[in-house]
Order: sequence, then structure tokens, then C-alpha cells
Amino acid sequence: MDDCLGRVLNALRELDLEKDTVILYTADHGEMLGEHGLWQKFVFYESSVGVPLIVRAPGITQGAARSKTPVSLVQVLPTLLELCGLPALSGLDGASLTPDLREPSKTRDTTVFSEFNLRTPRAKYMIRRGDFKYNYYVNDMAELYNLRQDPKEMRNLALEPASAGTVSELKAQLFQWHKPEEAK
Repeated sequence: MDDCLGRVLNALRELDLEKDTVILYTADHGEMLGEHGLWQKFVFYESSVGVPLIVRAPGITQGAARSKTPVSLVQVLPTLLELCGLPALSGLDGASLTPDLREPSKTRDTTVFSEFNLRTPRAKYMIRRGDFKYNYYVNDMAELYNLRQDPKEMRNLALEPASAGTVSELKAQLFQWHKPEEAK
């Protein structure tokens, strides 16, 4: 992939399009490669839900700057619309990432949602806000991780009494976004 992206960048330079072309590289999912003894993409551990998202927008992005603000792929369309000077569409689920591109060192308070196998007995839902990630499984035990203290997601805080308030708050916010049939 690195070689192919290099070819695209070289072609843009040769065609004198480099200074006014937005480049966005991403993927639709991560991949478990043995972490937690798992393979493929069907869980909400960071290795599976985290994806590459690289943006080069002339006049906006700076070198190898990196943002720590959690974002979602639903933000790609509003970002590209804004970067291309096109009007925002109503009804989109995400907001533009342009503020993160302009000021990557500034971490914004965002909430990211994800889901898998909707309306099935194996449905799962995730919310990530701040340091915490809460995973709700229709027919299994919930998970809560503090990603700052436990970046490898080895200690499930969901059953600890001290975390009951965080679990309740994140579950309520998750269910405002989407309430599984089985949880109604």
C-alpha cells in the first residue's frame, strides 16, 4: 500500500495537482492479529475498531501532525465536503474533522459509536467517550475499559461497583443513539 500511495503522490506532483488536492486514506475496520487470542474484526478491542485515517489537505494539515481526538468514519463525508468548499448536507451522523486537522494538538471531547450484527442474537454496540469505552452485548457480559490506564483492554471494569456510575451513564448515552430490540 505504501508503494501505491507513493505512486499517487508522485503523479499528483508531476501533474502539478499536489497543491490543491485533498488526500484521505482510511480502511473500514482494523484487524485482530492475535491480540486477546483473537483473529479477524468482530470485536470492539482497539486493534479491531481502530483504523488508519490519514489526511493531507493543502493549507490545513501540517507535516506529520497527529490528533489524539477519537473520531469516526461517519465524519469523512462532512470533512471532505468542508475541505472541498461544498455545503454541508443535513441529516449526517458525523461532524467535520477539519477542526482536528487545523489544530491536531488540541484534543476535543468527542463520542464515537459502533455496532455489529444489528438485530441478531449476536448484536454488539460500543460507545467511546473520553478515556472510557463501553461495550454492550445483547447476550453476553458488558465491558468497560479505561483506555488511558489500560490501553491493552485487559481489565473489564463493568462489574466493579466503583464503575457502576460510568457504566450507567455510558449505557444510557449508547441507548439514546441506538437501543437494541432485546434491551427495550
